[in-house]
Amino acid sequence: DPAARLHGPVIVGDGAEIDCGAEVGPASVIGAGARIGAGACVRRAIVWPGTVVKPGEHVEGAIAAGGERVKG
Repeated sequence: DPAARLHGPVIVGDGAEIDCGAEVGPASVIGAGARIGAGACVRRAIVWPGTVVKPGEHVEGAIAAGGERVKG
């Protein structure tokens, strides 16, 4: 979404969706087909392919995979 905010460095895989008002980065990787919900925040994190980060959720210094978060 054009209203999403990306703060590099960020890697975004094919088919990933970053919704309105979401904030990603710095130092984050969003896997192919993942979705970052509206207003969510992902910082210094890895979101595995196909994983959904729910609207408004914060993922920081973690690995998100299949709905589970593992603190890093």
